[in-house]
This record gives sequence, C-alpha cells and structure tokens, in this order.
Amino acid sequence: MTATTHKQPINFLSSPTFFLIVLAVVAFFLRFYLLPQHLFFGPEQGIDFMVIRDIATGHKLTLIGAKTDIPGIFHGPIYYYIAAIPFFLSYGNPLSVSFLLVMIQSLSIFLIYGLGKEMWDQRVGLIAAMLLTVSYAAVVYSRWLSAQPIAIPFVCLFFYAFVRFLKGSKSYLLLAAFSFGLLVQSQFLNLLLFSAILMVLVAIFYRHFIKTPLSLLISSVAILGVTSLGNFLLFDIKHQFLMSKAIGDLLAGKRGFYLAPQIIFQTIWQQAVDFYSATLTLARPQLTIAFFVIITLLLLVKLRHPLKNMSQTVLFVWLFVPFALFFILHHEVILHYFIPFLPAYILAIAYALELLIRQNKHLGWISVCALVIFNLFAYRQNIPQNMNIFFQANQLTFFYQDEQKVIADIYHQAGNKVFSFQAFTIPYWVQDGWEYLFWYEGTTIYHRFPTKDNPDLLF
Repeated sequence: MTATTHKQPINFLSSPTFFLIVLAVVAFFLRFYLLPQHLFFGPEQGIDFMVIRDIATGHKLTLIGAKTDIPGIFHGPIYYYIAAIPFFLSYGNPLSVSFLLVMIQSLSIFLIYGLGKEMWDQRVGLIAAMLLTVSYAAVVYSRWLSAQPIAIPFVCLFFYAFVRFLKGSKSYLLLAAFSFGLLVQSQFLNLLLFSAILMVLVAIFYRHFIKTPLSLLISSVAILGVTSLGNFLLFDIKHQFLMSKAIGDLLAGKRGFYLAPQIIFQTIWQQAVDFYSATLTLARPQLTIAFFVIITLLLLVKLRHPLKNMSQTVLFVWLFVPFALFFILHHEVILHYFIPFLPAYILAIAYALELLIRQNKHLGWISVCALVIFNLFAYRQNIPQNMNIFFQANQLTFFYQDEQKVIADIYHQAGNKVFSFQAFTIPYWVQDGWEYLFWYEGTTIYHRFPTKDNPDLLF
C-alpha cells in the first residue's frame, strides 16, 4: 500500500527568493520594453557620452560629473564610471549603457525588499517590492539615460545599512557611510538633503552612536567624507575653488532660481503631489493627498515614542525633512529632486497596506492588487505611445533610432564626398548629441567622420 502525498500550496511569504527573482525579471521587462525604439538621446546625453568616451577609450579620468542647473556646481562622476563599462564593451552603443542602468534599477527590487523587511517585516518588504516593480514613476525614470535615477538603489542601500546599525549591527555604519557617498555622487543636491536627514537621525538616535566604538565612528566619518566630498575638494583645489565660490554665491542669492515665500510652498506642494501621484498612478491628486494625510497620521502616532518605533521615525524623517529644507531655501524645485524619496513613499504605502491586511486580510490584499493594476494600466496607456514621460517636451517624438536613420541617410547621400552638418537643437547651439552619434556611427559602421574644414556638402 503506497502512501499518497499532497502537494503543499506555494507560499511566497515563506520562501520569497523565487518570487523576488520573478519581480526583478518583470521589473526589467517593464523598464526595457520598447526602449530601443523610444530611447531619447539629446544634447545632454551627447555631453555625457563625450566624457564617458574619454574615460573608456582615452583613459582620461574626471573628478566631477555633469553640470547642475547652477553654474559652477557639478554632480558626481559615478554615472560616468558605471556607464563606461558597457560603453567599453559595446564600443559606445547608448543602448548598452541604458541596458545596464535598467538592470541596476531592476535589482533595486531586492534592496527595497530587504529594507522593508528590516524596518518592519517580510510582508512589508514583499509589498514594497511588488509596488516598486510596477511603479509608473520608477519605470519611467529607469528609462531616462541620466545620472539622477541611480539614486534609487543607493538610497535603499543607505537606509538598509543605517537601520541595521540602529538594530545593533554596528559594522553596518561603514556601509551606511559608503552608500551615503554614492548617493551624493549621483546628484549633488543629495549632499544637502541627506546631510540634513542624517543630522536629524543622529540627534534622535544619538545613544546608538555613543555606544559605538570610537574607532568605528572615526572610520565611518572618514569614509563618508572621502566618498561624498573627496573628489569635489580635489576638483575645487585644482580649479581655484570654483565650486566653493558657486555654492557661496548660491547661498547669498547671487545664483539660482528663487521663488517668493508665498509661492514656494505652493510650488513644493504641487511638485510633490505630481511626483507621488505618478509613483503609484493614483487616479486623482486628491487620492495622493489622502494617502499622504493617512500615512502622516499613522507615523505621527508612532512618533510619540520615536526610539521605540524606530522604523516609523526613520521613515518620517526621510519623507518630511526635505520639505522643510526646500521651504527654507525657497529655491525652485524640480520634479526629479524627489527621486531619492520615491522608495520612501512606496515603503510608507506598503506599511499602511500591511496594517490594513492585519485588520482585514481580504480588503488589504485587494488594495495591493488594485495598486498593481492601476500602475499596469497606466503603463499600457502611456509607454507604447511614449506619453507622460515628463522629461523634455521634444522627447515625445525625438528618438535615438530616428537619429540613426538620419545619419545613415546622410552618409548614403554624401557617398565619397567630404561633408559637414548643422543640426537644429534645443538650445540651438548645442550640437553634442549629434556630434557623439556621428562619432559612434562613423567609428563602428562608416569609418569616416564629418569635417568642419572645406566640406563638399553641408547637411
């Protein structure tokens, strides 16, 4: 007589690894789907790729990255060095760089799961991973060939290490310091925003730092200083303190785009509502505001005992300190300033949904599924048509593959004649995007380049 065996139902809560791998694959598909057809390669991408080319092929290293909106202030160069790897392997193909950036964003699924699990429990981590997978804003920013989106994995890594430190794993302070530096290198504004966040957290949890060995504290401060500021200080010394002077002028109001106090609050509020609405594609801004109010109240209840409710305190500081800082500085706020706070909003939603599941299991999971469906619907409505991607106006119809066709047609018409080109761009004098593409196509396919000296033809 043989015993019959009954298969147990699969429970992804008990063994989430396979489920997370599936989410990462889905995340990659959503982020890379139609990207070869819709990739935007404009003047800023051309400027970046000229520098990446110098690093990958000319071994010319750089201490700084792309310029910010403020003259004399630059982002860090980490984007260049990450991009240099696929650039070198593909002989400069922009799609290969975009592929790696999408891959990095997709692997953020594991980071936000680990962060949610450390802050609360495994279920919060899984819900957060699901929401990040389909988050419309996360998908769209992953498709942007630029430095700012790589802040998402770095900020998840920073808070994961910081929370582990607060929970007693002292050595994770070193990882927190290192990832803080990576975060700053992705966007220079993060130095200001996350320095403020870190100072508030240190003030609240100072007892954890007092109990930490002095050698570990000194090492962490050294790592944080070198990774976040070392390259900028070297650049500043080499260039007669260019960035220091620019930052001083910015603080003195001589540079930048400032708004009147009565306008700045409205601007910050509107940008935040727009960004967080796009994060989980809630149908109306009013729903985003309602979620924000509910989450704020949930966190404020826990803040009566900040040390006891460590995770809620960390999340509250992560979410709301930047708003205070933006208001104090009254500088114009741009939508992508909120990118490092996208995971915080997703974690806050996941935390609220987990509380709902505890109260009403069916209603809670229905709400999770509804958010997933809302985002997939928004994806289906917008991505195939390349709509609502909120970078530049001309990005909707200006594609890398069309630029390739134009270049191929120019080479065909030119035949063996020497030619030059003049492109209409925005701004009209910035030709870097086309110059890079002519270099790439000329190097890999046509083996000759346009010239500016006595051409036979002008395109």
